Amino acid sequence: MNFKTTMMILAAPLAASAAWTVNNATTPTSLTNADGGWNLTVKKENNALTITKYVAGSGDLDLTSCETDTGWKVARVGTDVFGGNTSVKSFLGPDVTYLDARAFGSLTKDTSVLTNIVLSPSLSYMGGAAFHACKQLKTFSPTTLPNLTSAGDNVFYNCIALTGDFKLTAMRSVPTGFFFQTKITSLEMPSATSIGSTVCYTTTVASALTNVVFSPTLASIGAKAFYCCKKLKTVFPTTLPSLTSAGEYAFYNCIALTGNLAMPRLATLQKASFSYARLTSLDIRSATSIGASACSENSTLTNVITSATSFGEKAFYNCKSGAQFWWYGRTAPTLGKNAIDPSGTDKKARIFVHNARDREGWEAICSRTTPTAADKARADFPGTKRLIGVIASNNNDAWVLREGEPGTVVSLR
Repeated sequence: MNFKTTMMILAAPLAASAAWTVNNATTPTSLTNADGGWNLTVKKENNALTITKYVAGSGDLDLTSCETDTGWKVARVGTDVFGGNTSVKSFLGPDVTYLDARAFGSLTKDTSVLTNIVLSPSLSYMGGAAFHACKQLKTFSPTTLPNLTSAGDNVFYNCIALTGDFKLTAMRSVPTGFFFQTKITSLEMPSATSIGSTVCYTTTVASALTNVVFSPTLASIGAKAFYCCKKLKTVFPTTLPSLTSAGEYAFYNCIALTGNLAMPRLATLQKASFSYARLTSLDIRSATSIGASACSENSTLTNVITSATSFGEKAFYNCKSGAQFWWYGRTAPTLGKNAIDPSGTDKKARIFVHNARDREGWEAICSRTTPTAADKARADFPGTKRLIGVIASNNNDAWVLREGEPGTVVSLR
């Protein structure tokens, strides 16, 4: 091959991509493109097109030029259009603002080969299970969605390869299972007053979530919302004055979660809510009951404010020496087995009870109200001046003392 021939080959124009075409310029029902052999059934809605059925095609489905080519933009993907599809590897729909239920997901198949998706920054709705079991989906764009105000349950359920930092800035209610078993790294929900159950639940996938931003007016968190998010370090804000409800296991096994968390209107601290977390303090001053293992194995916890009249089994089992429980209740609580059971045996818990707050009740749950010689010989003996009694039963171990401040302090020392 001579130089002239080579230059002619190099100068040859690249083949142009095939254009999108519609079968009817005014009322389209079919959208096709020779590149990839795409054939999609569509319908006209609000001066745009909705994809209602996948007929044929494989590879990267790119609708970027659709409006230029046909005069019509694709704004919506209908129900069950691409669920479990084994041909669509990526979807570029820069004008798509609405996804119906199971638009790309399937409740019965996990065969989707979708790895990448691009939608409009103005995306306003995603239907239930929109990407359910899209296990190869790695990237979703954009991850900041200022117009997404609502969505169905389980949108990214079991999208085990999905990564990214997501900002759902306008969503007021984050539905159940939204990011169930994914690898997203951060989640901001600054407008959400309700977070559903299992939103970021993970067990079989190694969670990558490190940071969560809540609304200051957050009112409820569902059960297992952040279950086993082992890399979750921070939540913000740490004071949630409107939070009244949080489900069981909400932050279970969040072993990296640290800081001071205040939920002063929370009614009940549910079972295993913060088991194995690493909180420093917890303000639950309105809580009237504390569930089993609510803060068990929370080895860094040093301060708790509560009004609880019942402490479940192992509620504060193996908590850190030196923790304090400021109790604002009026009726002495019942204590389940190991409810107040600090690690080690050298220092008992210390419970400081305001003299006007049910002293008789506290005396009734004490094992003895007069210290023994063995009690007095202990290095942590607090003296007799304010001693009400000693709790040494049902694997609970504490000094009970009168305190002049309103409320009760339990200091695990």
